[in-house]
Amino acid sequence: MLYNHRLVPVSDRFAIANVLVEELSKKYSSVLDLGAGHCRFSQMAHKWGMKVTAMDARTVRRPKLPTDIAYVEGNFLEVDVPGDFDVILMLGIFYHLTVEEQHVLMSKYKGKPVLLDTHYAPEDGSYENGKYRGQDYQEGPNLEMMKKNPKASFTSLVSFWHTEKSLVNFLSEYFSTVTKISPEHHPERTFFICEP
Repeated sequence: MLYNHRLVPVSDRFAIANVLVEELSKKYSSVLDLGAGHCRFSQMAHKWGMKVTAMDARTVRRPKLPTDIAYVEGNFLEVDVPGDFDVILMLGIFYHLTVEEQHVLMSKYKGKPVLLDTHYAPEDGSYENGKYRGQDYQEGPNLEMMKKNPKASFTSLVSFWHTEKSLVNFLSEYFSTVTKISPEHHPERTFFICEP
C-alpha cells in the first residue's frame, strides 16, 4: 500500500490515519480498535463502512458512539474480545508496553493484519534488552495514578521503546511484511502496516 503524503499535512496524525483506514476499508470489512480511548479511529473506520469493535481499559475519554460500534471495557492484554476481525488497530498503545507485553499482544492477534502507530527510540542512548535495542520510558510514579491517566500504560510503570531497526525486527517475528509509512507524523513516531 502506498501513502501519498501530499494528500494531508505531514504532521496531522488523524488525517494520515484517516487515509490509511480508508485504504484498509477497501480490503477489510471488520476492525478491532485496541486501546481506543477517544474512539476517533473507531469512528473513522465506521465512517468508511467497517464493522467496528472498540476496546479500552478506561472509559474516561469514551464519547457517545453510534449504536452499531461495539465497545468492550477491559485490558486488551487480559480480555479476549469475542468475534472475528479482519484487521486490528494498535494506534498509540504499543509504546506503553514492556517487551513481554508486546509479545503477548502480538501473539494474541498473530495472523491478522495490523495498523500500528508508535514511537520509537533514537539510537543514541539506547541499550540492548535481550535481542532488542531501545530505551525504557517511565510511564508514571505508580500504577494507581497511571490507571487514572488515560494516556499512560494500564499495566507497567516502565515501557520499552524499540529503536526503529529493533521495532521492525520485532514486528518481523509476527508479520511477513512490515511497511513504514513515511514521512513520520512526529519525530521518531509513525504508522506501520503489518501484514501476515
